[in-house]
Amino acid sequence: MNFYHSTHRHYCGIDLHARSLYVCILDPQGEVLSHKEIKARPESLLALLEPFRDDLVVGVECMHCWYWISDLCEEHGIHFILGHALKTIPGVDRILALTILYEVGDIQRFESVQKFASYARLVKCKAESAGKVYGTQGNKIGNAHLKWAFSEASVLFIRNSDKAKRYVEKLQKRMNKPKALSALAHKLGRAAYFMLKDKRVFDEQRFLKG
Repeated sequence: MNFYHSTHRHYCGIDLHARSLYVCILDPQGEVLSHKEIKARPESLLALLEPFRDDLVVGVECMHCWYWISDLCEEHGIHFILGHALKTIPGVDRILALTILYEVGDIQRFESVQKFASYARLVKCKAESAGKVYGTQGNKIGNAHLKWAFSEASVLFIRNSDKAKRYVEKLQKRMNKPKALSALAHKLGRAAYFMLKDKRVFDEQRFLKG
């Protein structure tokens, strides 16, 4: 995981929502200079940032509605950084994290982790009629890009984590390697759902215990 090391006179963190922004601006000592909720509009954000523009960096979490803030900062010469919670998964880089985020969109559109896993093609969809199950539907239902992304993430995870490697080896005692990797991809998909839903980083120890 990469960290931002540049120093500035002012640091701005933004919690994004569809209609509002929670903006907090700190000095290098961590003192709060401004902490407000404003409307999610360019003019409102620029007005709040104006007194701190001489040396300011704006940071936001990589959620579905960050794009306009990035464009706004670039247009007005404001330093901008994007936080990737998904990059806290060992092996997941910026491109893979963005692929997942672009394909997921708004995580709130998924009512449950089960529906998210189904959409990401991490589980087979059951075909039902009148309450009866008739097997599984075709494997082309859902998002192929997400299936690839989580499959790639599982391979990179075990490549960059000895603990994950041992976890998969344990799984292989009761299933073959392809099924073990699929099980890990499914587990990573579920973890990503809750990371995006609850805005939290990856907890490897908790993940491998579950």
